[in-house]
Amino acid sequence: MRWLRILVAMAVIAACHALRPPTPLVVGSSPTSSFLFGKLQRAAQIAGAGLAKPKAVGNVEGRLQKTLWSQFGMSNALNSDLLDRESLSRLRSIVGTEVSSQGLDALMFLDALPDDTPPSPLENLNPFRAKAPPRPPGWIDFDALQIAASSGMQHVYIALVDGLALEQCMICLEALPSLRATVVVPEQGVAVAATRGWYSILPQDLEGELTATLQVRDGLGQIDEPIAEDAYAEPLPPLLPERPPVPGPPLAAEDLAEVLVQCALRLDRTAADGAPRLRLLRVAPLSAAAESAGLIRPDCRVAVNGLADATEFNGQLGTVLRADDNMDGSVTIGGAPGWVVKTDPKRGLPLGKIKRIRAANLEPLEPSAEWTSLLAPFGLVRARDPSDPRALVPEWGPFGARAPADVSPATFGDTGEDGFYTPP
Repeated sequence: MRWLRILVAMAVIAACHALRPPTPLVVGSSPTSSFLFGKLQRAAQIAGAGLAKPKAVGNVEGRLQKTLWSQFGMSNALNSDLLDRESLSRLRSIVGTEVSSQGLDALMFLDALPDDTPPSPLENLNPFRAKAPPRPPGWIDFDALQIAASSGMQHVYIALVDGLALEQCMICLEALPSLRATVVVPEQGVAVAATRGWYSILPQDLEGELTATLQVRDGLGQIDEPIAEDAYAEPLPPLLPERPPVPGPPLAAEDLAEVLVQCALRLDRTAADGAPRLRLLRVAPLSAAAESAGLIRPDCRVAVNGLADATEFNGQLGTVLRADDNMDGSVTIGGAPGWVVKTDPKRGLPLGKIKRIRAANLEPLEPSAEWTSLLAPFGLVRARDPSDPRALVPEWGPFGARAPADVSPATFGDTGEDGFYTPP
């Protein structure tokens, strides 16, 4: 009877472990890491996100708390969620679970962007503050990636600043065959900068928040040769050539963080679920001259312009209700994409008015992303539940199923004094 109780207890513990969502670990110190933490903290409060409460590793505490308070609705991080860089060597105590043969229930968000934020006067006055050595161009925290691989983390999400950092990142990932990674890097010539005065204003759901509409492309080519059955690891796909730089606005650090968060929310994370060894997203702000068609989605705020047959609607503001479904099942009006729009109430029309309008006559008033189509090239995408904006379809199932970690130290190289990783 005693052994039966022990077996039942072990089964309950295993079931609870499988149902527990992974803990996001945000590693880095640039403004992007603060935005990552704030967005992950908001998402983790929604049951459909499939995320536990995040923890910040190596972030400057004062900067993070200031960002959360002033830009995320007077939020804050508990002391237990703020960890120093050396804490990565104690992953079991951080996440609160044992590292099993299936690995650690955690996701790493690695901010590899340079921290060019000048220290505050209070930081300069602190005699005990350790000054971090300057990082060389293209630097990436290989030690953090090695810890993620050896502990069997579910997935690593990496934010990079340019092509030089991408080259170094590919060398590091080549040496860590058990690691599943999603890398987001701006297109060539696109800088990354935090938006002055930005703060979160949209309702708390899983659709995210952008400062500008983005364009995203897959940065990886195809593997030409078939993978041998006895191959030690799945090879990394080749990089596609860089596109010529195009002058334009910088990519907001808040938007770069949002793309990483949406990848974690919507794309598979583990090899058992079908996640590839590597995803590479090249991101840039969409040109202001781009057509508005394709940027409009349900619940999007729009302005109506250029209507010739209904001048009373010109200049009206409204909300998109749904795509215009014609009798033949198409979504067009006169051969052009169309939407059903409800205009805002005004004098004489206290309830507003509903009208079918071409997309060409609608101007989106807020940056938006139709994440399902935007992330479709990168695998199974969890879409927004039409009945509940705080849920995703399909839902996140039991957690913890993934390939065993490769913990052999012989597979790792070394990080030299110049800060660059040298493969074995």
